[in-house]
Amino acid sequence: MSENPPLSYYILASGLNFITSAALAIFVFCRNPTSRTNQTFSVFAFTVAGWSLCYLLWLLAETSQVAEVYLRTLMVFVIFIPTTFTHFILTFLKVDGKRINVTNYLVSSFFALTAYTRLFASDIGPFLVFPYWLKPGVLFSFHTIHFFGNIIYAHFLMLRALRRNTGIFRTQVLYIFMSITSDMTVVHST
Repeated sequence: MSENPPLSYYILASGLNFITSAALAIFVFCRNPTSRTNQTFSVFAFTVAGWSLCYLLWLLAETSQVAEVYLRTLMVFVIFIPTTFTHFILTFLKVDGKRINVTNYLVSSFFALTAYTRLFASDIGPFLVFPYWLKPGVLFSFHTIHFFGNIIYAHFLMLRALRRNTGIFRTQVLYIFMSITSDMTVVHST
């Protein structure tokens, strides 16, 4: 049976993830700041960067009180990651998703407002190699459903686009699909 990676692995990974996500968000936005696709992608990449930065700060925290603030703040970013991802996919694929986007942002805002309450996370304690870890509250399960519902829906849209398109656009969709598939489950395992 394999052991868990040491805490230093997570510290290094979160630092690298922050740097690459932030750089990618800035790079894509600067390439064409008027493109709606570039804008929505940059917001999505920024939410991943915010999550990664708070993750790094959480791992470096020396007290449970400081760790809890960073954990709850990183969860605010995690709450918005699937919403911004779905928004980006809808924009990229040119699917009319105004109602979906409005609903998603409202649901994410609701969960974000509860992230600092016991309804979202009830307590903090050790878990695996982590000295501090949030224990899920009542609303966390609903957030998880929202998270994976968005990921499944966005992947469904990409799979449908792969079947219906050819050429460069199909290749772009395939690259996005492959690059995102494994990353989303890693984000939610936090």
